[in-house]
Amino acid sequence: MKFFEKSGFRAAIAAAAIASAPFQTALAGAPNPEAVRPLAEFSERLGMPNLAKKLEEGKNVKIAYLGGSITEQNGWRVHSRKYLARKYPKARVGEINAAIGGTGSDLGCLRVGADVISKNPDAVFVEFAVNDAWRNPRDIFRDMEGIVRQIWAKSKETDICFVYTVTERDAAALENGEMSRAASAMEALADYYGIPSIHFGKEIAGNLASGKLIMKTGADVKYVDGEALDESAAIARTPDGKIPFSKDGVHPYPNTGHLLYQKAFARSFDALAKSGKKAGGAARARSLPAADPMSPVSVKTLPLDAAKLFGKTGDVPWDSPAMSGKFKERAPFGFKKFETGSGFEIEFSGRRLVMYALFGPSCGEADVRADSEKARKAKFFDGYSSYYRMMPVKLFDGGRGKHRARLEMSAEKMDKRAILLPEHAKRFDENPAAFAPQNGYACCLYIVE
Repeated sequence: MKFFEKSGFRAAIAAAAIASAPFQTALAGAPNPEAVRPLAEFSERLGMPNLAKKLEEGKNVKIAYLGGSITEQNGWRVHSRKYLARKYPKARVGEINAAIGGTGSDLGCLRVGADVISKNPDAVFVEFAVNDAWRNPRDIFRDMEGIVRQIWAKSKETDICFVYTVTERDAAALENGEMSRAASAMEALADYYGIPSIHFGKEIAGNLASGKLIMKTGADVKYVDGEALDESAAIARTPDGKIPFSKDGVHPYPNTGHLLYQKAFARSFDALAKSGKKAGGAARARSLPAADPMSPVSVKTLPLDAAKLFGKTGDVPWDSPAMSGKFKERAPFGFKKFETGSGFEIEFSGRRLVMYALFGPSCGEADVRADSEKARKAKFFDGYSSYYRMMPVKLFDGGRGKHRARLEMSAEKMDKRAILLPEHAKRFDENPAAFAPQNGYACCLYIVE
């Protein structure tokens, strides 16, 4: 059999649609992921009984924070951990920072195994509504379900809570008493599994309505990071007396916007802890209803060496310009570098193949083929690529079965400056040589079974 002799991609998609039909019927009376939800600061559902019980008993706990850049910031994540440590002084509250800026639940459902589950957390806060804003609600529902099912496949005793942050883009909906499309889709899943949720937007909406807050401002607000956060500090205000939420309309200032988030967290967690006791406490067994057949409930993580490598490839030293300290924590097998003309071929069983790669200045594009598909381009560079960050690159997405895929780094040169957003193009002008290479860097492959 030749390398790409299998049935086409369209047939695989059709098969996937048919496979999903029984789940749609089973969910006929369940919440609709596309229905916009009314804004509420928290929904108790079945609460967080196991975490609350361990905290009250003074045990050591590990809390994982899985999300995007707003959670990666030294803001509500640090505030909330310190709040719980103060509220339960006999307990030791540890943290697993599994947040990566610019990523959503589509990557979160792939990396949750290595970044969260392998570290045995007692609870997981999941925050992806902002970065999932432009995605289809059904896809959000499926990827969030993949996160939930993978966590509970390891231990049903692990509490999960969905957390919703907001941006300037959400202001109108918040003032109208509505959640975003992404948060609404996640609430549908939360209802289905009894998962509690916290929405930080209620606090923001109240301040917007009263004219006390500005979502986006260039005000000079002192940045207080990490362990130096001062939760008791008065919220700084603009000259006209308003609270400056953030500089860019997205990432809150740690001692203004993130403090508002923390106040909402404190109010909400106390309610979730109490409701968890009413729901049966730590002994309550969580039920696992029927899952959408398209949800990524089983994911394999493979090193690049599991594929057949060709051309100029090699391990990337951690002190190379493309690497950073936080990448080391996120890359279970280290990184491989692929130069022009190099790449890999792989046979796999599953329905989706994703490459976990870097986007950044020295990255290029590749030619990708899967089964009988025509070759297509996969770029490792976008408007934000004046710096390096880890991103998913989809190589195949179709029906279950045995498949083959091939990736080869292209010799074509991209006009990187034209791709970069204006604020990032400045870095190109300062050092164009850094953008000249057209390499690929990847740390692993994910196979959704």
